[in-house]
Amino acid sequence: MKNQMQIVELKKYVNKIYNNMNNNTVDFNLFIKVIDNIFCIANNISDENDINYLNEKLSDMLNAFEEKDYDMFLDILSYEIIPMFEEV
Repeated sequence: MKNQMQIVELKKYVNKIYNNMNNNTVDFNLFIKVIDNIFCIANNISDENDINYLNEKLSDMLNAFEEKDYDMFLDILSYEIIPMFEEV
């Protein structure tokens, strides 16, 4: 149940970031909250394949962030990481 609440929070942060980007603003505090939430949820993952997949996607997501490709950051989060969390 705790994971479900964190996933809902994560989706809220994603929506806020998308809204900010549409207004041409970037709130880095939201990105920090996203990363914090991801790691809270990830602590409950025990399957080695899921852990490896998550590490790969986090690496891709953080590379996108470093390149300031916030759309790619959010796409990886929205379409790959969050769905994985919902299945675990």
